[in-house]
Amino acid sequence: MHSAPLTVADVKPALSVRELTHPVTLWFHDATLEALFRDGYLARSMPQIRISLLLGALLYAGFGALDTVIIPEFLAQARILRYAIICPFLLGAYGLTFTAAGRRQVIAIEVAAAVAAGLGVIWFATRDAGITPLMYGAGVPLVCIYVCTFMRLPVAVAGAAMVPLSAGYLATLAVHLGGM
Repeated sequence: MHSAPLTVADVKPALSVRELTHPVTLWFHDATLEALFRDGYLARSMPQIRISLLLGALLYAGFGALDTVIIPEFLAQARILRYAIICPFLLGAYGLTFTAAGRRQVIAIEVAAAVAAGLGVIWFATRDAGITPLMYGAGVPLVCIYVCTFMRLPVAVAGAAMVPLSAGYLATLAVHLGGM
């Protein structure tokens, strides 16, 4: 009897990874092995997920200093969006990871946090037809990079979340730059 939690190696030690997993999705063919892997991965990833949500909120708040310079005429709206909506949303997502329901839905929580942050950046970029879309231009790629490298989301999920944000930002650029 094992005193430590079972691992995939304990259950199927004689088979190679190639024999155990789908070549594209890398999911285990055996549902029990897949469940074991996901549970273990989540347990190992939860500290980094929590740090990413907390640090994401701090970074999002810190970038508020740019609002004063880039969109001073929309500063009140920007502060409401940034400090009363997006940052509390990110902190709420962080808090949810400490609940049983939040741990079960952590991927959906992370995606919602990432999309909220990205949509906020797109909103900032649409405030002015001048240089503002270009000034906030680094925001959406930074959100995408942060999500894809630090939040420990499955690649397909992170990509699916970032495609509409990237498309939304590119559409914003096209509208604003087309009118210049």
